[in-house]
Amino acid sequence: MQAEEEIIMIDEGWKKIESTGIRPFLARVEVFDTDELDTKPNPSEEFLTTYDTVFQMCIQREPYNYSERLYDNYQVAFTGYFRESFVTALNEAKATSELNFLTEFGRRWEQNQYAVLGMQRMFCYLDRFHVPNNEDLLGMKEFGFSMYKEIVFETFKDDIRTAILKCILAERNGEDQDRTLLRQCVMVFVLLGQELKKQDLNLYKQGFHNDLLKETVEYYKVASERWLQSLSCPEYLQRAEEAIEAELARIKSYLHQSSEEELMKDIRSEILAKHEEQLLQCSTGIVNMLEENKTTDLRRLFDLFNEVDNGLPPIAEAMKKYIIQLGDQFIAESKEEKPAKGQQEKHLLIQNLIGLHDRFLRIVKNEFNSHPEFNKAMKEAFEKFINEEYYTSNYLARYVNDFFRKGGIGQNFKDDELDQQMKHIVMLYGYIRDKDVFETNYQAYLANRLLSDSSASEEIEKKMIGNLKQESGYHWTQKLEDMFRDIQLSKELVKQFNRGHRDLSVQLNVSVCTQGAWPSSNFPKCNTPVDIRDAVERFTGFYEQKHVGRKLHFRWDKGNAEVTVRFNDKTEKILVISTYQMMVLLLFNQSKSPVLTVQQILDQTGIELEELKAGLLSLAHPKLKVLLKRPNKPTVETTDKVRLNFKFNDPRTKITVPMLKIAKHVLKENAETDAQVLVQRKHQVDAAIVRIMKARKTLSHQVLVSDVRNQLQARFDAQPTLIKQRIEALINLEYLERDEENRTIYNYRQ
Repeated sequence: MQAEEEIIMIDEGWKKIESTGIRPFLARVEVFDTDELDTKPNPSEEFLTTYDTVFQMCIQREPYNYSERLYDNYQVAFTGYFRESFVTALNEAKATSELNFLTEFGRRWEQNQYAVLGMQRMFCYLDRFHVPNNEDLLGMKEFGFSMYKEIVFETFKDDIRTAILKCILAERNGEDQDRTLLRQCVMVFVLLGQELKKQDLNLYKQGFHNDLLKETVEYYKVASERWLQSLSCPEYLQRAEEAIEAELARIKSYLHQSSEEELMKDIRSEILAKHEEQLLQCSTGIVNMLEENKTTDLRRLFDLFNEVDNGLPPIAEAMKKYIIQLGDQFIAESKEEKPAKGQQEKHLLIQNLIGLHDRFLRIVKNEFNSHPEFNKAMKEAFEKFINEEYYTSNYLARYVNDFFRKGGIGQNFKDDELDQQMKHIVMLYGYIRDKDVFETNYQAYLANRLLSDSSASEEIEKKMIGNLKQESGYHWTQKLEDMFRDIQLSKELVKQFNRGHRDLSVQLNVSVCTQGAWPSSNFPKCNTPVDIRDAVERFTGFYEQKHVGRKLHFRWDKGNAEVTVRFNDKTEKILVISTYQMMVLLLFNQSKSPVLTVQQILDQTGIELEELKAGLLSLAHPKLKVLLKRPNKPTVETTDKVRLNFKFNDPRTKITVPMLKIAKHVLKENAETDAQVLVQRKHQVDAAIVRIMKARKTLSHQVLVSDVRNQLQARFDAQPTLIKQRIEALINLEYLERDEENRTIYNYRQ
């Protein structure tokens, strides 16, 4: 039989463990020779002897199984070591200086790590068999760290936190600090928490992080107030940027990354969010930056407040108000009665708005990183001042007319500049809410250019229509394309007519316009002049024979003519005039008297007096004097007399007579345009109501009005009053009916 092994008693065994393993090991830890501790924490003989002793004492039969006693003695050994070495050394260091205290604290944490891991190796048998069988016991490693926390950390945590925070304060005030040492001390809060179950970052948060936040907020609260009193807005932002960069570097260097989100949020709140309104509104704030185009400052402003909760909307709102202010200013200046010296000055408003848009588009793109908040603010700003009235919309239509007509401002642009200018026009058009008003004016101007052959380039006109189509859609631009097709077909038609009527004494050039594609459907009545009556009748017969069932109506108010006028035996000139003016001059061929009264002209031509006034005053203008009028006043009465100016003299062979704009005539044209727009809107509202009701069958009044406005918002702002009127009209036309039980509900009639 094999002899039983000798029983190791607790006192004897523990004495051997202490003398052979624990004391020599802790002595090496205390010396802190890291090379030896890293490469050979427990020499083989020492480790094996200690481990074997622990093993034997744990496997002995009861009552000699000393696992529990060894576990308790493990605690006693660590407790004595921490109190005698760690606590004593830290108290001594604290009494000398904060730097020595921090250094000793960091050193003692590293010693603790070696001590716990080394002791765990020696007592690992307890980890394998004793601890798993006892739910309330901690593993040897965690048990060691928990004792460090209880005896050392809890004793000095307030002191070490205070010392670290003082170093951070000193560093914020410009004093260099040992960041490696600070990181070592800060990480004790983190690493110790990670070693203890259910602690993790809670130890760092509660023991250090929360106090760091409080002191940081207090520091920057005072600092930001001081900066506000002494620095301009750009200087303040630069100081804030430097502070934020320093804090981020501090976090990266020696604070834990979990602090970054809350810490930076609090810092930005103190130095940026709480002072944003004051910074933006001060004399060196955002308006000054925008006025002086301080791109660097604007970029810094964006970058800083982009990291602040709701930091960008106030900046975008300030930019929006500034754009509106500039836009309103440009519009007000354009309304001042200053005679335009040239086409460029005449269209200064549109050029200013294009420049304004370009300027802020660059700022939004480059300095504000094309952020949606600023794109939205710029869009709302331009929409605000452009749509306060129809003035800018009408002005843009006139600008486009002068841009595309012969001799207009577009002649001064190169091809790439033309493309850019067209993009600007479409851009401004995009901001117009009541697009139908602009479109009606654009169509009227285009009609005049086409009918008078005054368009500079058909190719550019069509390119512009293509650009507008991308912004507005197919429906409206289809009419413009139809107008071009009518002109092209008319040119072919006139060629065919002229080939078969070479005997005519006049050259007739007719543009046949399809009703509905062109802007006006009014046909002012007047008498066809005797001199061209034969040509008109022949063309009418030719057209109606070629297109059976169609009817021609001549718009004499829209035409132009080239007339050769013999003023005297030596003076003969070609005048480029309107057809109404041509009718007036042709009367002198038939009249026996060289003088005609205005009443006689009215009777023989059939032209309305208001239409005739502009033509007569243009011919009798003091700077031209094709006709002489008595009395010589800028008004026209039926008793006034006119005659040809026999002494007319002008060095030019061909003279274009500019047409005067009579105020009443302009008002009449505007009224016709407004009426035309209203009719179009009624049709569009009707169509929208029917579309919606056909799809939904039954809707309440409020929902229907809302849906109609949403559908039409790309064309114009449909007012509830107009929608209500059209609903009533459609009820009368039996497209809709009111619900019998609820009068605010509409049903679609099948």
